[in-house]
Amino acid sequence: RQAVAKVLRPSVEQYLQDDIEILRYLVHRLVRVFPTMKDLAMGEAVDIFGFWMNAQADLTVEAKQLRRFRANFANHQTIRCPAVHYASRDVLVMDYVEGNSLSELLRESPRRAFVVDNAAAIHQTLGNMMGHMLIQDNFVHQDLHPGNLILERTDKQDWLPRNKAWLEHMPRWLSATLEVNFPPPTPFNIHVIDAGLAVQMEVEESSFFKDMIKASFAKDPIAAGETAYNLHHRHGRCSERTVAKDFIEDIGGLLLMSVVEVPEQTYLSIFPDRQSYMTAGLNEYLDKFLSRFKTHGVRMEPSIWSILCSFALLEGTMRELQTGVNGLQATLPYVFDIRANARAWARGRYAALEYAVSGKPLE
Repeated sequence: RQAVAKVLRPSVEQYLQDDIEILRYLVHRLVRVFPTMKDLAMGEAVDIFGFWMNAQADLTVEAKQLRRFRANFANHQTIRCPAVHYASRDVLVMDYVEGNSLSELLRESPRRAFVVDNAAAIHQTLGNMMGHMLIQDNFVHQDLHPGNLILERTDKQDWLPRNKAWLEHMPRWLSATLEVNFPPPTPFNIHVIDAGLAVQMEVEESSFFKDMIKASFAKDPIAAGETAYNLHHRHGRCSERTVAKDFIEDIGGLLLMSVVEVPEQTYLSIFPDRQSYMTAGLNEYLDKFLSRFKTHGVRMEPSIWSILCSFALLEGTMRELQTGVNGLQATLPYVFDIRANARAWARGRYAALEYAVSGKPLE
């Protein structure tokens, strides 16, 4: 059995501390020059970034997170994680993964042909992984660039007869359940590596994304906007400049069009034309969200910002394979999967019981 060792370089922790202090200084100077930038909560974002970067300097943390991802995707048909054999603070030994990184395969080379031929399947698998992490696991890999995704060719056979037209006429919860639990086989596996940056979502954060996506799918911008407002209001992130009704209407419409297609009169209030709207990705929406949060005097919750940035990175990889991709839309099957929702409900009930009995929240 082949294995690979990851070894931490000497003095890397000091280099990290120096870089984080430089970022803190730059943010401090920026806010002094442009006071309205305070609404972006950049200082908090740097603190969170510093926490996670320091965690990467301890390879036992990465080992623990790799094991967690491996367990989460143990029954997944295509997503894999290498097994960990040994871990200390500065050494990590894990399985060697056969294949090539997506960053290598996306370059011009003879191997690129396989990616081009299977672009739709790879894109669907990455979207499925996004929904799995965000909606089902509440545990998100935060560094999903193409270099951390290894593609291994396989030979799988489909045993389930499929009829796309038939699936389209099913209730949404039933088609989503089939799509999540019985996806079509692919001629490849995708191995996720380098799990040093990962975040466990709190129940409140997970509920925020589910409620926001459900409201958007139902084409209810007010409900989507209220989901965003209520979370930030509870956390004291609104200011005296914040007018709840205006914020809800403004953000709700933007949330809606980031998940589902909206009428022309709606998207033209944000985008100059249909082409710009249909090709907009999570990065473009993040810019627009930040601008509106700043306008309404609301400081974006750093954990939400962090998770959205993680998926913007993954969406960038998906856009290398297929244009016009919207990462949040890829989570819809998991939002409506009745099996995943039943598991989440049962886990929530068990957590409440555990807390009532022991006084300790479920980990």
